[in-house]
Amino acid sequence: MSLLDRKLLRDLRALKSQALAVALVMACGLAMMVTTRSLILSLESTRDTYYREHRFADVFARLKRAPNAVREQLAAIPGVATDLIYLCFPNNPTGAVATRAQLTEWVAYAKANRAVILFDSAYESYIRDPAIPHSIYEIEGARDVAIEFRSFSKTAGFTGTRCAYTVVPKSVLAYDGAGNTHPLHALWNRRHTTKFNGVSYPIQKAAAAIYTDAGKQQTRDLIDFYLANAKLIREAVKSWGFTCIGGDNAPYLWINTGRDSWEFFDLLLNQAQVVCTPGAGFGKCGEGHVRISAFNSRENVIEAGKRLQALRLVPA
Repeated sequence: MSLLDRKLLRDLRALKSQALAVALVMACGLAMMVTTRSLILSLESTRDTYYREHRFADVFARLKRAPNAVREQLAAIPGVATDLIYLCFPNNPTGAVATRAQLTEWVAYAKANRAVILFDSAYESYIRDPAIPHSIYEIEGARDVAIEFRSFSKTAGFTGTRCAYTVVPKSVLAYDGAGNTHPLHALWNRRHTTKFNGVSYPIQKAAAAIYTDAGKQQTRDLIDFYLANAKLIREAVKSWGFTCIGGDNAPYLWINTGRDSWEFFDLLLNQAQVVCTPGAGFGKCGEGHVRISAFNSRENVIEAGKRLQALRLVPA
């Protein structure tokens, strides 16, 4: 053995503690890498099993409003289906309504995809067009796939009293990951009897009064009053050259401003002291629009119209 080799061995013996420390550090790092990798594989396996058994999607996408054509495009993608559908008609914030043909298509889609429709019809009392359904249950087969919500807030001014009701037909079924059916009526009844203590008696009495002859007439008169406000707003908006929807079968008007919705909001607030709701507040799809409500006195509606007329608004 050469002198150089003997020197190398002597130096290594002198550094044996440092060499051992380096080896231990490397061993710990390798162990941590193996443990972390095993944890990731375990989590991925657990996630995949959970998604498969509970029918979770691999990709989640949030969509508030889209053209009807998007429904067909999504349905055409292999492995893609919607199992929970939320519909609000007459719509808040747009004031749009759904035709009988459109609701029929939604019911057919729900049946074909084992989906459940949540139908929010809080504003149904504002419908005046006899061709527009007031309830999704007017559509054949809807009782098998739809749950409907009704509220006294918009019908008789019960806002803040928290009085409403939900219709859950016994024929509505949900499906688990194995394809087994579960009646939603029984699940809803179990949840409601456990977590809900009921509406206070005075509010129940007030709600019952709505269904008397006098109550029906008073609520009809109130809704007609707000629809008359909406008509005045709609006529004024169109006379200024803006396009809008709603205001005929709903208390809301959805106006296409052609510009940033918050910019338009600031314009009306600062120069006319008139308040609207920026469409962007309802999500990205609302950008470029504002919502105007008919819930006000006739005097205020007329005064607001005069102030806006003085601004000489024109579409951007």
